[in-house]
Amino acid sequence: MPFTAHFFCLYLTTTEVQWRPGDYSASQFTKAVKGRKFNGYALVPVDGAERRIYSENTQEAIDIFAKWAARVVRANVGQGNIVLVPIPSSSAVVGTPTAGTPAVMAASLAARLTPRAQVADVLRWTEAMESSSHGGTRDAQVLYEHLTVTGAVPQGGPVVLVDDVCTSKGHLRAAAARLSTLAKVQVSLAVIVGRTVNMVDEIPEDPFQMPTEEVSDFVPAPRTFLRSPR
Repeated sequence: MPFTAHFFCLYLTTTEVQWRPGDYSASQFTKAVKGRKFNGYALVPVDGAERRIYSENTQEAIDIFAKWAARVVRANVGQGNIVLVPIPSSSAVVGTPTAGTPAVMAASLAARLTPRAQVADVLRWTEAMESSSHGGTRDAQVLYEHLTVTGAVPQGGPVVLVDDVCTSKGHLRAAAARLSTLAKVQVSLAVIVGRTVNMVDEIPEDPFQMPTEEVSDFVPAPRTFLRSPR
């Protein structure tokens, strides 16, 4: 079933074009959420004002995301029994306690929603995956074949995917399909910190314009052999 992905910001991944101040801030904010080091600070719009976020401000950056995401979730799926499912980081294999940063984001978001909102940290890779930023696959079919559900997902409420970065929407499509086939739930919405783009003309004047994109339905092909994730 198709669903809508909401992004807190858009950020460049190429150095072949001239970056604007907002491009640096969007990239740095995404790094702050992921706990990665960077020089200087990001200027992030929060409630009509700009807030400085440094690389050591990971929890503050996650809280800013969660506050925005809570508004998005309430506006789109209401305040019922919402289930938040984090997309696992590339190293979050079966047996790993949490999905990584997206699980922390989901917990922060759940705390801002109704007490009936809960995190279902159930998606895991069957083997470690190369991250997209390091050349890992973005093919939804291959990702789907290496993704599994490790626990029960509560039924009856809207399911929301939570992730830190989206490159091609392949991970979102694979996760939604895997939840449908193994957990028998349908994804209603996705909230993500950063959407990568390669050209500056693909980003509006304000990289924090908080755009949306439709995520098309994905029907997995019958699995005949396990393809390499690389």
